[in-house]
Amino acid sequence: MLSRMEHTIPVILQESQDYLVVYKPAGTPTVPLDAISSTGDTLLELVGQDFPEIVRIQGLRPWEGGVVHRLDTATSGLVLIARTELGLKSLQASQTEGLFQKKYLAGSFGGIVLDGFPKPAPFKEGGQLPVLISSRFRPYGLGRKAVRPLDDQSSRVLLAKGGAQVYHTLVRYAGVHASGERLFLCELTAGFRHQVRCHLAWCGYPLTGDSLYGGAEADGLHLFALSIRFPDPKSEAMVDFEVPWRPQWAIGD
Repeated sequence: MLSRMEHTIPVILQESQDYLVVYKPAGTPTVPLDAISSTGDTLLELVGQDFPEIVRIQGLRPWEGGVVHRLDTATSGLVLIARTELGLKSLQASQTEGLFQKKYLAGSFGGIVLDGFPKPAPFKEGGQLPVLISSRFRPYGLGRKAVRPLDDQSSRVLLAKGGAQVYHTLVRYAGVHASGERLFLCELTAGFRHQVRCHLAWCGYPLTGDSLYGGAEADGLHLFALSIRFPDPKSEAMVDFEVPWRPQWAIGD
């Protein structure tokens, strides 16, 4: 039986010569915002105290080190960090080829769909799951803090504001608590900022604790990066890793 746990510091869950699989607690930024705003409390810097090689790697941006993918600050769960330049290039290539798979556990009490979302939604209450949600994205709102999906029915004006790549989220039903909170398992390969949060909010299921997308109030965001699957940089054998515990909100009372 899985235990419930709320780690408040990073935990190294798997270590190899080329990468680290790390648990990121909610509230910890994955990387610094830029080259001059480092505060020492990001996941990269905290893990880098024991593994300094990950900080020296030149990632997509120099200040992101060997981090292969980022999580929102409020999201907890797995982050993959390369320990070598060659390891990072190999893992980045697996992302480009669609071989880096991620699964998230998400919780929602439901809610209204906010402004700016296309209609109709990919699914709504009572709809059958699983469903594949696909869209491009555009920045939205004051300070461009949120995003909105773009689909085939979006206007040319809106499409011009978004990126060219289409992102996919496979959503499965994962149960419901006695409290009424629904759980969803979301799978993706390529990821965009707020992808899971935005796609579920589009369907009327903003995540609990996600005020940006209209979610119910909570002490934290109910989004958990549950598992990752990727090719080993040297052997090319697929590596599967899942967090061996669940956050308390996912277990229920």
